[in-house]
Amino acid sequence: MIANSIVRWAAIAALSFSLAACKSSEERAQEHYESGVALLEGGETEKALVEFRNVFNLDPLHREARTTYARIVRDQGNTREAFGQYLRLIEQYPEDVEGRIALSEMAFLTGNWDEFDRHSEKVQELAGDDPRVKAIATTARFRQAAIAKDRPTMQAAVSDAAALAEDLPDNPLLRRVLIEGYLRDQKFADALAQLDLAIEGEGDKKVFHLQKLAVLTQLADFPAVETQLRTMIDIFPEDEALKRQLIRFYMARQEPEKVEDFLRTIADPTAEDPAYYLMLVQFLRQQSGSDAALAEITRSLESGADPVLMRSLRAGIQFEQGKRDVAIAELEDILATAEPEQDLSRVRVALARMLISMGNEVGARRLVEEVLAEFPNQTEALKMQAAWQIDADQTDQAISTLRTVLDNSPEDVGAMTLMAQAYTRAGNQDLARDFLSLAVEQSGNAPEESIRYARGLIREESYLPAESTLISSLRANPNNVSVLNELGRLYLAMDDISRAQQIVDTLRRVGTEQAQGNARTLEVQLLAKQEGPDSALEYLSELAQEDGNSAAKIAVVRALLSAGKVEDALASAESALAEDPENPSLRFMLYATQAAAGDIPSAIEGYKQLVKEDPARDRVWIALARAYAATEQTELSNKAISDGIAANPASPNLLWAKATILERSGDIDGAIAVYEDMYAENSNSPVIANNLASLLSNHRDDPESLERAYNAAKRLRNTTVPPFQDTFGWILFKRGEFEEALTYLEPAAKALSTDPIVQYHLAKTYQALENTESAKAAFEAVLEATGELDTRPEIEEARQFLRDAE
Repeated sequence: MIANSIVRWAAIAALSFSLAACKSSEERAQEHYESGVALLEGGETEKALVEFRNVFNLDPLHREARTTYARIVRDQGNTREAFGQYLRLIEQYPEDVEGRIALSEMAFLTGNWDEFDRHSEKVQELAGDDPRVKAIATTARFRQAAIAKDRPTMQAAVSDAAALAEDLPDNPLLRRVLIEGYLRDQKFADALAQLDLAIEGEGDKKVFHLQKLAVLTQLADFPAVETQLRTMIDIFPEDEALKRQLIRFYMARQEPEKVEDFLRTIADPTAEDPAYYLMLVQFLRQQSGSDAALAEITRSLESGADPVLMRSLRAGIQFEQGKRDVAIAELEDILATAEPEQDLSRVRVALARMLISMGNEVGARRLVEEVLAEFPNQTEALKMQAAWQIDADQTDQAISTLRTVLDNSPEDVGAMTLMAQAYTRAGNQDLARDFLSLAVEQSGNAPEESIRYARGLIREESYLPAESTLISSLRANPNNVSVLNELGRLYLAMDDISRAQQIVDTLRRVGTEQAQGNARTLEVQLLAKQEGPDSALEYLSELAQEDGNSAAKIAVVRALLSAGKVEDALASAESALAEDPENPSLRFMLYATQAAAGDIPSAIEGYKQLVKEDPARDRVWIALARAYAATEQTELSNKAISDGIAANPASPNLLWAKATILERSGDIDGAIAVYEDMYAENSNSPVIANNLASLLSNHRDDPESLERAYNAAKRLRNTTVPPFQDTFGWILFKRGEFEEALTYLEPAAKALSTDPIVQYHLAKTYQALENTESAKAAFEAVLEATGELDTRPEIEEARQFLRDAE
């Protein structure tokens, strides 16, 4: 019996296997598909996806499985895989409407415009009456109209989108069209309604939150702005820019108590990166004084915070209080007593910064080198090294150093700003502009970064991008006085009187002393543009009547002098000083007015008395030197400059005057030495760089001097300032780059037609290019710009060339 049973079961098994083997791959694929559907209905999505993948292994053309699988992964947010699955579907079934709709929507939402155009056009051919296809068509029409700046067509598309949205309230394409359209037409209430719906359905999309924040800021609904910022911080806790933006918002609203409350919620002295705790301490120092900040540090030390960090922080505050020796001793003690395995790189960098401010750059460099030897990627040390490299015109090395910083800390705004400085110094303005723009973006439109970028754009007369930058910063930092002032100056440059007046009105509403001062200055300039100098002068006179407003009184005198009303200026200066006879600024104003009126002896006596009382007044020393020079007392003029420098050895104004005197007297080496000292103190000044490079290239021919001149002048590449063009063009000539030199020297010679040396530079370039006729004309221009008694070598060479040519 047992043997028979075994035989019977073996036969049944064999029969089952043979039946299974008879099933086609399509039939087995269908079974997997049906199993997947059942699993999906039971809520077991991942198992269902496995079954659908089994379907594809058996039957790659299974349409329902492909459609269902693509829909599931799209719903899961896996757009990339969903897009690929739908592409596979329409390759197999080109007329599949669902696939084309899905591809059109995903392509639009990801900005894949080629794919959007391809699929949206095809689906309109296949099912133009489908409401979802109408939504796609409306979106395509709106997009094309936006590209073409066709406002009527855009508005018509928005109306169609609103009508379609009644039946398709959750359609993502219609929602985006409505939001963009309403924002363009400044229908802010409608835009907010759509943004709220978008956030409700797609709350993880930061763009909707940012758009809502921008609308609320535009509407000046500041309580709602605060709520929105806090909501965004809750949803996107890793976005540090939002936290900084909320802090700036509170500061702009003059709500320091809210700043402190918020900082205390996010500041942790024990965190791996205690940036917000450092911000809290700095805030307390600014708002409540150093003692409040030191008390906070003491509490942190008592609660178990890192003693090295807290002691370093305390030393920094003591240094700012003027207790420099105490602060340095504190840091040196930390370095001497710390455990060998401790990372003390931050302490060394902090000490290096202190040493720099005390003039000990050698000690600071040694510390930074020690840090980088142990920690080659220490961000702050690398930034200090890069700053030194920029100052030394080692721009290639600085750029390489800063790339290392940004590789390790891609959000470092300070490194981006330094990178912009390096590219500016290297003469690559395009890349410098790009990094300034990145710094603005990364800082969350912070005022300092925005103003820096805007000023660069304004110098290039790119007014509209500058305006956009400043407005974005103002939205993020409502009523920021610095941004408002910069925007007001921009509108004056654009001759946009109405918006300049709006800025003046806003500054007055802000009401702080700085805001009121900026408003007055802009108002004067506005009146001068709008109604002429007399109206501006009248307004200044009214301001001058205010008690203690010496700045307005000085401005009145300057305005009268500019208008040629010397006697009125003198009377006004005397009247102002009579009201406040001990005011040094008003006394200086009177003496300067006396000099302008021709009473130079009285001016000289006044200047002498001022510098006797306070030798640190470098501007007075220069005025005294000019007064002596005006009466041909050259020795006394030179002595005034020398005495001024003895009292103010680092004064750039006096050093500049000394360099000019040395150059005029023929002491070129002495002038170069002065400019070298000035350049070492302020290598960011393009004027100092130009003057140093000009003297080096005009008066020295050794390779080292020429390379020094080129490195200092690289920032002048693409300049449109004629003296800078002449300097850089002549350096290129001496480097043998004649064709490029010509692109600078021709416009320089045209603009500086009365300068014989500039004409000589152009003539020599033509001569090097064997353009004899142009060289002859340029050498003739050299002689036309000078007299017969001029025996400078360049002039004699011009005469000889023309004699030879004849």
